[in-house]
Amino acid sequence: MALIAGIDIGNATTEVALAESTSQGLRFLTSGIVPTTGTKGTRDNISGVIGSLMQALDKAGRSQQDVALICLNEAAPVIGDVAMETITETIITESTMIGHNPQTPGGEGLGVGTTIRLENLDALTPEEYSELEMLVSAESNGEDVTLAAFRHLCPTGEENSFDHEYCELYRSLACKGMIEGAEVGEGFFFFGIADLGRNAVMANAAQTKTPGKDASLLGSIEARFGVDARTVIASVGCSAVIGLIAGIVGALIGNAIA
Repeated sequence: MALIAGIDIGNATTEVALAESTSQGLRFLTSGIVPTTGTKGTRDNISGVIGSLMQALDKAGRSQQDVALICLNEAAPVIGDVAMETITETIITESTMIGHNPQTPGGEGLGVGTTIRLENLDALTPEEYSELEMLVSAESNGEDVTLAAFRHLCPTGEENSFDHEYCELYRSLACKGMIEGAEVGEGFFFFGIADLGRNAVMANAAQTKTPGKDASLLGSIEARFGVDARTVIASVGCSAVIGLIAGIVGALIGNAIA
């Protein structure tokens, strides 16, 4: 029976699934796995592919001549230790999950969080900004920021009596990188203000306090003449319009007489 080998070249390991073609369809035989040789997506992977394939053939007691077809995955090359692939989100629905140690640059670990588009990373709702501003203000005044957050997250002061709306608000701020904290069950523990959140509030405050050129001009007029600047500007504008109309009418009359 002819054999079909499906080969997956990964960042750290190269796996082979060996199947036999029968009249009833494909029948899985065995698999092989070896460390990926070289950088993924390069010619150096060939040694790992052959090694993984030979491992699977040895397990099945078959030879290379029995292999009729080899299917390779599209191995995206790794540049600067970052794979040119789409980041995916895995939703865990069970109490346990299968993991492995691929010996990638990141090492072992599990990232938990919410996927968010980059353009929405710093887009704060009015409620989020108001809460963030309160935290930054408390920090600037030398107050206990953790206590200020706790009063909103757990208003009754009782253990695990979290306010779900505030917990959701703080989760969103943490997701956007404005604060640091961790989810604990249905609650949220606040650790501190992130530099991104602190800078966002300070930048907005500086922009609000800086008067524009128009505001400076209005203030100068009012200080010099002791009248409302907007009234002066409106009067000047009306006079200019009336003068323009009078000029046009005068020109038309003059042309008619001539």
